[in-house]
Amino acid sequence: MGSGGTCNQVVVRDVPVAWNRTYLLRVTYDPEACRERVPPPEPTCEILFRVRSPTGAPVPEAVVSLTSPITKSFDADGFGRADIVLRATSHVAGSASGGGLKPANFAFDCSPQEPEHEQTINLGGR
Repeated sequence: MGSGGTCNQVVVRDVPVAWNRTYLLRVTYDPEACRERVPPPEPTCEILFRVRSPTGAPVPEAVVSLTSPITKSFDADGFGRADIVLRATSHVAGSASGGGLKPANFAFDCSPQEPEHEQTINLGGR
């Protein structure tokens, strides 16, 4: 934590300085020090994608590809989960693939009344 109650700043003191010598300084971030959360300038929609196989099992390292409102691909984690934050009024469309399964398309609208949205994408058979 910074000095004087500031947040997200680091104050460094008593570090040895020598000409032409590097010094490794470790800085540890303390998330408890900055609990104040500043709201975004516009409403957002945080989307958690869950990519599943036909049996309902998670598809590790699946790929989620958006075509709307932006073009972007991102990898799911080992449990088939991926997340992104978009504008609350976004129309979200794209596809998911992975595990050698048939890709699946998705489309839905984010709503300001639902700032956190969970979307399950069921991939087809082989």
